[in-house]
Amino acid sequence: MRVDDPAALEAWLAEHDLRDAVEWIAGRPLILLHAEGDEQIPSDWSEELYKRAANPAKLVVVPGGDHRSLQHDAEIQAMALRWLERELMRRGSARNHPFGG
Repeated sequence: MRVDDPAALEAWLAEHDLRDAVEWIAGRPLILLHAEGDEQIPSDWSEELYKRAANPAKLVVVPGGDHRSLQHDAEIQAMALRWLERELMRRGSARNHPFGG
């Protein structure tokens, strides 16, 4: 799936159930960010996806906000990037470890 092409991403999302997609990526880092005040998608949806996710996974539900507020929140974005960087480094370290990973 190409996330840099909005039309391709929208087509992929229309063809797939995100609950299945979360299970397909098991073992890969997944962070879900959701504002409780999202008027388009209830935060319960991210909570359901998180429950289906395998580790490493992280769910951040922020009080208030709206559908687009977290993508413009520099502090939340920095936290998400730090978490992903740590998880990807762990994954790389485990892969290069002599006992596997």
